[in-house]
Amino acid sequence: MGLENIDHIFVLMLENRSFDHLLGYSGITGADAVTGSGTALDGLLPDGATNSDTQGNVFATNLRAPDAMPEDPPHEFDFVRLQLLGSNAPGVNYANTPITNSGFVRSYETVAKRNPLGDILGCFAPDELPVMHALAKEFCVCDRWFSSLPGPTIPNRLFLHAATSGGDPASPSTFSLGLALADGHDSYKFVNGNVFQRMTAKGIPWVIYHGDDFAMAYALDGVHFGAGKAFDPRNPAELARFRQDLESPDLPNYIFIEPNWGNMLLGTYKGGNSMHPMDSVTSGEGLIKAVYEAIRASTCWPRSALIITFDEHGGFYDHVIPPSGVPAPGDVPSQPGFDFTQLGVRVPALIISPWIPRNLVDHTIYDHTSVLATLRNRFPELGSFTERDRNANDCAHLFSLPQPRTDAPMKLPESEFSDVPPPSPDPIATASAAALQDFAGASDPVTATQVGFLHAAVNRHLQAVPEGERPQILQRVQGIQTNADLKSYLRDVKQVLDATGGGS
Repeated sequence: MGLENIDHIFVLMLENRSFDHLLGYSGITGADAVTGSGTALDGLLPDGATNSDTQGNVFATNLRAPDAMPEDPPHEFDFVRLQLLGSNAPGVNYANTPITNSGFVRSYETVAKRNPLGDILGCFAPDELPVMHALAKEFCVCDRWFSSLPGPTIPNRLFLHAATSGGDPASPSTFSLGLALADGHDSYKFVNGNVFQRMTAKGIPWVIYHGDDFAMAYALDGVHFGAGKAFDPRNPAELARFRQDLESPDLPNYIFIEPNWGNMLLGTYKGGNSMHPMDSVTSGEGLIKAVYEAIRASTCWPRSALIITFDEHGGFYDHVIPPSGVPAPGDVPSQPGFDFTQLGVRVPALIISPWIPRNLVDHTIYDHTSVLATLRNRFPELGSFTERDRNANDCAHLFSLPQPRTDAPMKLPESEFSDVPPPSPDPIATASAAALQDFAGASDPVTATQVGFLHAAVNRHLQAVPEGERPQILQRVQGIQTNADLKSYLRDVKQVLDATGGGS
């Protein structure tokens, strides 16, 4: 068997959580996805694992993970070097220093203030994440799925879409974005394109469902906002439309789902459903539950597969040493000090389909380009993008049943573990100019992650206005330096999108 019975591949990529952090204490056992013999998920041992702070104090993995972190754990490229190698001093790199996974506490120590350092080793109990654990036991959990590089959100998401980050393992800076805009690059362009461009060229239908107006996928070359649909299941109308779309005979072959990022303008990320560390895991479980239950109840279910994973680990501890020696993309030269042959930290991944036997544990090594390899297995005309996805393992071996299962649950448990208040309406579209200059952190520089959202906003803005307005927009964006600058610009873009119908 394989993917020949699958016509619709859904991918839901969530945000910034490591495998141990969410599933390390799950205790899941099942059948090995390759051999069929009994096996156990590679989680934490009963006595756990430890890391030390800069004073030598020892902290152990624990079951006291907060629903939302008080501070955003560092997860930029240099901080991940510290987490994995125990040092991010100049000259320390993956070619000359062994990975020990020993620096997670020291990394978090740089931002934790008075908050408990042990939170970075905190893990959730199974009853705190009932949706994920139910799906892991009902279908297949992958315990060797790694982020594509030891770095942050944006380059890892680019690997999912294009099997490359263009030779840069870090988040973009406002300076690098300004240079790109000055050179006429208002979107992420790659030598071999991205999955959406390739599918368009090959006549393979696709769609993006986005929980946020400034979805990162809109920063990709060739991805126009008219190709996407707003989707946050907490909005009854958007959930109803999603369910209706699943019944269409024209349902696309590839459906990518990007979550709601919450309040990224102020850097709190609260009120979203991406599972960002500063937001509730419960709202993320709600998104997973809504997506699964909609697909399960639809007529497309017998021909569908759903891949759920996380872009990177968000600074949270994991005990498994990430593999090295994987193929570099090879599309462009790498930056000095990193050759892209090292995978990043392990993240959770669930593979869901009626063609998958119940309760599989898959120890196959995957990274985000395995999504592209799986798509290529089902649609060979798609071809490969770089050496990374050309050599990546796909998920086809999991689809081994001779007939689709009919016993998969229609409903998943409710997830009620939350200490994050419900979101309030985002007032940005109607905020006054004064309000956008007077808030905590207004004069702070724009963060690297916010630059990613800015890039997506610029791309959407340029698509929504006449050609003659582009130079003025680019000039304004190149001058953005502070949070106040960013918020004012995004307010204006939001108003343009709402006026032109691009915000839905």
